[in-house]
Order: sequence, then structure tokens, then C-alpha cells
Amino acid sequence: SDYLFTSRAGCCAHEICYCLVKLHVYNSSSSYQKAALVQESLDHVVLQAKKT
Repeated sequence: SDYLFTSRAGCCAHEICYCLVKLHVYNSSSSYQKAALVQESLDHVVLQAKKT
């Protein structure tokens, strides 16, 4: 089949959330998102933390 049932969409409860996506889209996406700390420079993160 060209489609894949997956539970990659996040859930906040005990239910299972299914998302129907094309198989090639699922395979081309990363298994997890990079942490925000890794995506930005440490200087920027520290300055944002000091503002709050």
C-alpha cells in the first residue's frame, strides 16, 4: 500500500492518535525533532532566559 497508518502525531492522553501519511513522506521525516537548545546559539538561549 502507498499509505501507512502511524501514531507519530503526539498524544497527551492514553488514546492512540493515528495520522494517515504517504509512506515516502513518513520515511523521509526524522524520527524526532531537534531540541530548541540545539537549533539556536547558546548566547541567544541565555539572553532569552535572562529576559524572563
